[in-house]
Amino acid sequence: PSPVTSLSVSNVSTTGIRVNWTIPSSDNYVTYYTISYTPSCPQLSSVNETFSVGPHQSTTTYSYTSMGLYSGMNYTITVRAGNVLGGSKLSMSTVQTEAITPATAPSSLTEVNKTATTITVSWTALDSSDADGYVVNVANDTDTVQTVQVEGSSNNTITLNGLRELTTYSITVRAYQQLLGPASSAISVFTHICQQEGIYLAYNGNCYPNGSYFFDNNVKELTKAISCVLPGTSLTTGQWVRVADTDDPVDCNSNSDNDPFRCTNVTSPAAINLYLAQSLSNSQEGWYKCCLPTDCSNANGTIFANIFRFAEIESFTVADLPSDMTVYPQEYKLNCTKIGFDRYDGIRISIGGAALASYTNCDDRTNTCRGTVLVSGNPNTLRYTVNITWDGTNVSNGSISQSTTGDQMYQCVLDNFSGGIDRTRTLTIKVPATAPSSLTEVSKTTTTITVSWTALDSSHADGYVVNVTSDTDTVQTVQLEGSSNNTITLNRLNIETTYSITVRAYQELLGPASTISVQTLPVINSINWTLVSSITQLNNTQYRIDCLTATDINPSTDVYWLVNGVMKNSSSINVLTYNNTLLVYPDPLGVSVNVTCIAMIGGVNYSQSVILHAPSGPPNNVRGFILNATSIKVNWTTSSETNGYVIEYTTGGVTRNVVSTSKNEIVLADLSPMSTYTISVYSYRDLPSVNSTATVLRIDVPSPVTSLSVSNVSTTGITVNWTIPSSDNYITYYTISYTPSCPELSSVNETVSVGPHQSTTTYSYTLIGLYSGMNYTITVRAGNLLGGSDPSFIVEDTLSIAPTGDADSLFLLQPINNLTWNEVNCSERNGLITGYTVIISNSSITYNLTSTQRYIILNDLVFGTEYNISVAAFNSAGRGPFSDSIVVEIGIVPGPVGSVSSIMDTTWAVISWSVPSYIPSDYPIITYEIGYHILESGNCSMVDDDDIDIQRLQFYNSTIDDTFINITGLNDMSCYIFGVRAYTDNGYGEWTVIANETLELPPLPSPSLISTTQYFATSSVISSSVSTTRDTSTTSSLMQPSTTASTSPPAVAGDTGLSPVVLGGAGGGALVGILIVIVFILIVVFVLRRKKRSKDTLYISGGASVKKDVINDIPLLEQKTSLTSEPGENNFDFIGRERERESA
Repeated sequence: PSPVTSLSVSNVSTTGIRVNWTIPSSDNYVTYYTISYTPSCPQLSSVNETFSVGPHQSTTTYSYTSMGLYSGMNYTITVRAGNVLGGSKLSMSTVQTEAITPATAPSSLTEVNKTATTITVSWTALDSSDADGYVVNVANDTDTVQTVQVEGSSNNTITLNGLRELTTYSITVRAYQQLLGPASSAISVFTHICQQEGIYLAYNGNCYPNGSYFFDNNVKELTKAISCVLPGTSLTTGQWVRVADTDDPVDCNSNSDNDPFRCTNVTSPAAINLYLAQSLSNSQEGWYKCCLPTDCSNANGTIFANIFRFAEIESFTVADLPSDMTVYPQEYKLNCTKIGFDRYDGIRISIGGAALASYTNCDDRTNTCRGTVLVSGNPNTLRYTVNITWDGTNVSNGSISQSTTGDQMYQCVLDNFSGGIDRTRTLTIKVPATAPSSLTEVSKTTTTITVSWTALDSSHADGYVVNVTSDTDTVQTVQLEGSSNNTITLNRLNIETTYSITVRAYQELLGPASTISVQTLPVINSINWTLVSSITQLNNTQYRIDCLTATDINPSTDVYWLVNGVMKNSSSINVLTYNNTLLVYPDPLGVSVNVTCIAMIGGVNYSQSVILHAPSGPPNNVRGFILNATSIKVNWTTSSETNGYVIEYTTGGVTRNVVSTSKNEIVLADLSPMSTYTISVYSYRDLPSVNSTATVLRIDVPSPVTSLSVSNVSTTGITVNWTIPSSDNYITYYTISYTPSCPELSSVNETVSVGPHQSTTTYSYTLIGLYSGMNYTITVRAGNLLGGSDPSFIVEDTLSIAPTGDADSLFLLQPINNLTWNEVNCSERNGLITGYTVIISNSSITYNLTSTQRYIILNDLVFGTEYNISVAAFNSAGRGPFSDSIVVEIGIVPGPVGSVSSIMDTTWAVISWSVPSYIPSDYPIITYEIGYHILESGNCSMVDDDDIDIQRLQFYNSTIDDTFINITGLNDMSCYIFGVRAYTDNGYGEWTVIANETLELPPLPSPSLISTTQYFATSSVISSSVSTTRDTSTTSSLMQPSTTASTSPPAVAGDTGLSPVVLGGAGGGALVGILIVIVFILIVVFVLRRKKRSKDTLYISGGASVKKDVINDIPLLEQKTSLTSEPGENNFDFIGRERERESA
């Protein structure tokens, strides 16, 4: 409900108050009111009264009467309207009950008895209905000396102690109930000792106590003598003695400078009257002692009197020391009473060297030094007073402040004229020097605090004062009497309020303070939360909220909860510890939970809340990385508002695992290979967030890329595009391979690393530095550390440009004038070669021919004429460069020899050949030139004329009739290259080359074999060759096994049969026989096969193994060429290219 309004009181009596208010507005639902009234007396507790009302009563005002109150007490009254949801804000009023006061004053106040320091008085008692007790007030002049409370209406007599002798006091008495009544008439009582038993002093008709002062001018006559009296005794040998010299008593019958007194005696009661017979010197003034009834050696009574010159300090005392030590700072008075001569140089009251009052050149006749004149037996009695304020650290008179610790030592100094002695009196006020130590909080509740401290010794403390403040306001001040009372419970404090508590010891004044700060307990002492289950349980994570309440309430009925505004009941209650427990769960995720514990006491709700914070969102940029076949590393972007992370990963939609970490990455191990995992990451502060966007990752090599295409095709570059595999593929790189169609060029592999979780779904990569016009097969493979995907491929050509390479190795075959050349290197074609341009020129003509093949028949060349011939290839983009020109002369030199063969032994070789196919008709062959040398490098089975080193050749010549030659002096196990060319008067023909390897020398034969004769064919290697312009390759060797190698060459001229060889000899006839048999077999085979060939087949004599392009590039001839064998040739071979495929 809203608060009540118009709160007021009426019918106030001594024990009751009627409270009135206007109820809240009509839309408020009120079911009860709580009225609290708190008395101002701190020892009394507040009272709460609650009463129910009809929730819809028609009246607009309400009244309630509180009874049984304390009379004269100030009450703070609060009213709170309430319903099942709680109470309204407070409405407050303050009122005081009527106090009971006695109507009349006690009568017949009378002095009953008195001594030098006590007065006993009595009065007529009042009826108990008119008085609860009495207060007696004692004043001196205008200062209150004592105020004493007497409890009980019948207690009508009191003895007032601690008074000063020879002092007039004004005494009054009042009856009290809750307040003091009127005062009685005052009586005046003078304290003296004349009525007491024992020795006393009397002067001028008045009694004086022991230690009284007498001005010398006042005792110079017998009639003004100081009487020393001991009632009830008779004088025998009594005497006055100067205290400074007890061995020299006063001579009553004579006087001198050293004894200026005389005296008279009274026998009964024993008395001696002392007076000055002459002037008193400084040395004779001071203290005198009277002993009665005998001398001072055995006297029953002794009393002292001070007889002085000039001015004297009669007393230095403290007045108005506080009896209520709770009042602070403390105030009191210092009184220094001066007597005697009316003039003096000055008077000063000080502490620690600091003058609190100081007067000079004093003359009592004019009161120049501001002393207060008092009525006394001594003349010129003035009292000098200093008002002191003590704040615990400094004493101050209002203008001068002096710090001091412990007992306060004051001095009053009177400065007499030069002829007199200065007077000094000291005064000590007892003050504790140290503060109580170890001030400690013992216990506390919502409204009480108990403290204790280490008690001081009784010599250092009479009691303690405990002061309680809140902020700067004093709440309580409590005085404890007795030095051993070192514990106190402070009541009536406010709930959950911080108080400063000081303790001071006191004697006559308060000492220094010890201070601690203590906060009263709240109604709810604490509210805390604890994580009960693992945070990895996410929305099933359980949190326990503990609300510890004060012992003043019932946790079972006075405590309830609000969870995000929804009321809840405690899950459990511990009635012994006042602990209320509530279990909560983060549902839904990502929402902070505000839990409020509400405790009601006295109709007032007190609450404390705790918030379980959830992050504002999940982690960002969650990414997974495959580490190996069973491990994944997951990381994410960290957040400043998180205490950790929870990682949830599932596979197959069934298996669920949850782990947590405080870092921004984690390794998930022991996973299933070839499985797909869905990974979600939650951050948490106290509660988990919602889950991040799920990351799906398959522990496998990636799937192939799709939609492979090309774009931006240029002469040297191609952009390759593809769609990356599905999102669950883990890809860290792509391998792009591109293979040119040119077999001389190698494939190129390029690998590009990629972020494994890039957002794009397509990828492009540009291949640069490609060959123009080249056909490329391009493959793309996605990969990760587990391997690569299956390849995806596409075929594409770069754009063409004109060829950059030439057609080299031009060769003109005469006499048919067939011009052939090599293909342009495929890396320099820059596109598909569609034809060739042939330039033929000499000094008189230049013309071009075009061929779509790599050869052309030049039919119009003139014999004996020299031509320059060059060839250039062209494609769709243009023509390439022309080759280097070759210079040919038509029909001048012979053609190359044919069918070069070799027979190899260990240190010799037989080289044979056939005559050139072309011999100029006018220029017959004169001789054949044979050159050879060891082949230092290369393959012995594949040579051409470029392998001949002209500078190293060793030459042989053969006659025109011989087409073979023996070469000796060779090294065994060595590869030799042999060249043969024909020579005419016009010059040499081209070299035809062959290579072969000599045999290994056998080990020496054993002696047992030397006598054995066997026929065998000598081991040898037979090779043959054909002549070409570009290549001449070795043929495979024909070998016949042998057990020993001959060391001399076979016969070459005139040998037609086999010769026997004796073991250990060097015969060569057998070799020739073997060769004849081989030739014969070859002729038979050749003749048989020739019959099966078509008439259009061309046969060319020549050797065995050559490079493939040599034979294939020989153009077909229209006419037939016969195969012949010259007599005496020991071998020949054939090779041909058929126009038509021969039949089976």
